[in-house]
Amino acid sequence: MSKCFQCHGEKMWKDLKQDRRKWEGVLYRMVGRGALWTEDEINTMAVYLATGFGPQSEKAAGTK
Repeated sequence: MSKCFQCHGEKMWKDLKQDRRKWEGVLYRMVGRGALWTEDEINTMAVYLATGFGPQSEKAAGTK
């Protein structure tokens, strides 16, 4: 979260509701824009975001 909050607010990932693969694409685009993350960090963040804020998550369902 500390890496994302450098440029984004919390609402950003709550609104997207993407699966792991789509989150990886978003994170790799951020690397293209200058984010300094390792492949392991990207994989960990993508799993976290898809689990907590993906299309099937309770948090995502609660925000509808």
